Amino acid sequence: MADLTIQGKIIQVLEPQGGTSRAGNAWRKQEYVLETADNYPKKVCFHFFGDRIDQNPLQIGDFITLYFDIESREYNGRWYTDIRGWRAEKTQPGAPVPGQQAAPGLIFVCAGTNDAWFRAKRPGLYSETVEQAYARPMTTATKPSEATSLAASARLTLMLLREAFPQAKIIVVTSPYCVQAPNAEIDRVAETLQQCAALSGVYCTRTERTSGIDPVKEQTKKELTVDGVHTSENGAWQLANCVYNFMAFNNLLN
Repeated sequence: MADLTIQGKIIQVLEPQGGTSRAGNAWRKQEYVLETADNYPKKVCFHFFGDRIDQNPLQIGDFITLYFDIESREYNGRWYTDIRGWRAEKTQPGAPVPGQQAAPGLIFVCAGTNDAWFRAKRPGLYSETVEQAYARPMTTATKPSEATSLAASARLTLMLLREAFPQAKIIVVTSPYCVQAPNAEIDRVAETLQQCAALSGVYCTRTERTSGIDPVKEQTKKELTVDGVHTSENGAWQLANCVYNFMAFNNLLN
């Protein structure tokens, strides 16, 4: 069986137990209650036995990754399950469990280019206002087919990200100007996304205002794009600098 692990904070240290077995051997057992750091925290009672108690000293408030075995046994027709720890590693909230990818601290949602570029293929893009999209019922169980307007799809996307990564800082990055869509259309898409970000409690940076990419100049001479849409190396550096300055201004670099 692969190692079983769980991560959480010790919230109770129960009274130690001990005695002498039928064979005359002394035994000790120490139980703890761990609370997971999930969106819906769960409480788990586990124990260390014998020398493992001294090898893994724990106290209330410790955040740990617990390595454990689990076994069920039958007694008088009823089944009981034991969670027996064999090692506890003190760690920090949000630290990855071995074998799992670490949760991101920053999430960038780069959006808006295709919404503006292929406007004709999304006739329902502005079928509801931001206020209407946020006023109607919506949960993380809402289907994408039920959130087809720009405002509704942005709301659903941000809702899913916030539930999946509650500790992460989310930054919506709007699209810079390009030759394939009118500036006014990109402005409208960006304004919608900025309003959605504000109502969802996340950040938004308007790169069409700060990147310096001018579609008129790019039609004459490609400097910050390779084709009027996709950034060149210089354009990518300029966009990255815009995002960096936004993060610095909002104290998001730590």
